Amino acid sequence: MHHKLVSTSTISRHLHEYGYKNVLPQCTHMLTSDEKQQRVQWAKKHINDDFNTTIFTDESSFQLFRNTVRRWAKNLNQEFKCSPKNRQKVHVWDAISVKGILICHTFRCNLDGPYYVSILEDYLLPAVTSE
Repeated sequence: MHHKLVSTSTISRHLHEYGYKNVLPQCTHMLTSDEKQQRVQWAKKHINDDFNTTIFTDESSFQLFRNTVRRWAKNLNQEFKCSPKNRQKVHVWDAISVKGILICHTFRCNLDGPYYVSILEDYLLPAVTSE
């Protein structure tokens, strides 16, 4: 039995020579270049605004079993990762101001118009009126 040390770059180079590629699952960009530019323009336009009476809200989702592990593959279209049928997912909605975090709300249902209105009524309004 031989015990030789081989560097990661050597292994990577040989795998590449054999036609493998180091890949992550395909994903889409969150913002297009135009959308990023529009946000920069908005920020420049409002750089001197007084945000003392402004509240920003946002929502995000967090999901278990997302594939973020890189691997070597020759046939990228044949690469699959098994995942549970019903993934564990939680959504977070929050509101912030210059004073800090106003409220943070977690939920599991899909965020549609009526539910968003209920979040504003049940969470944002009480947080704002208690200030």
